[in-house]
Amino acid sequence: MSQDKMSFEIPEQMRDMADKSLEQAKKAFEDYVSMTHGTLGNIEAAATTAQSEGAELNKQAVAFAEENISSAFDYAQKLCAATSYNELMELNKAFMEKQMQIAGEQARVMSDKTAHAASETAKKFTEK
Repeated sequence: MSQDKMSFEIPEQMRDMADKSLEQAKKAFEDYVSMTHGTLGNIEAAATTAQSEGAELNKQAVAFAEENISSAFDYAQKLCAATSYNELMELNKAFMEKQMQIAGEQARVMSDKTAHAASETAKKFTEK
């Protein structure tokens, strides 16, 4: 066989089409990698925000626990100093009313802080 019959030629149009396909595939991969890096950055930012916001929630919960315990000790001291049944009942009523009010306020604060933490964390997922 002659040398001409052994070689083959790829038409120029096919070469162009293959080059374009390869370029498109490379661009798509580069876009994917770029998007993946962006997403990972957002996830890391969200995790950092969630951790920070969670720490703030924990600090608030501890502060509320300290308040409640202090209030309970104050109440116990007042009970020890009471001199009549009526005084005990008044102290109990006042304490319960105050604790119900405080519990409502604390629940509102924790709810607001939790919503804020969730919102701030969610924002990190959508940042570019």
